[in-house]
Amino acid sequence: MMKSSRSATFSTPVKIAVALILSILVILPIIRMFVGVRPSDFQTVFNSPLFGDALKNSVVLSLMATVISVLLAYALALCMVRTSIPGKRIFGVLLTLPMLIPSISHGIGLTTLFGNNGILTQIFGTPAIYGPVGIVAGSVMYAFPVAYIMLSDVLTYEDMSVYEAADVLGIGKARQFFRISLPYLKKPLI
Repeated sequence: MMKSSRSATFSTPVKIAVALILSILVILPIIRMFVGVRPSDFQTVFNSPLFGDALKNSVVLSLMATVISVLLAYALALCMVRTSIPGKRIFGVLLTLPMLIPSISHGIGLTTLFGNNGILTQIFGTPAIYGPVGIVAGSVMYAFPVAYIMLSDVLTYEDMSVYEAADVLGIGKARQFFRISLPYLKKPLI
């Protein structure tokens, strides 16, 4: 019998070496970190007066970034999939390009544009990048390309005959969105 080319490319010693390196560099440091934690340390963190605020801020800012990313990605994916604008490929590359850039570059770019001495701050005034606005902006820049790729892929392969039937029956666009599009997008959005 002939082995598949995929299994033939990685031999057993290579797999063992990768597993060993992963264990040494990732798994063991995590285990070592948790070995030194005592139950009283957890109690100290959870009883801290700042813990509730930190948790609330994290959840609120994450939800804001998620909603903005998904809405923006849906709108742009809809435009890219359902319209015939010229230069679709170029726009598609530009919309997914931030995914290929290291996340530290997003932060440096935002600070360069909107920081205390940023280019746009010097033109428009007060820097708004420090604090919640900057956290949400950075998170949106990081999450948007993935959301865009997922939603554009779903919209590309969506069955359009249902929408044509809804148009023939005189069903409005808002009702089509809530009755056809949203249930179809529910799983990818989750």
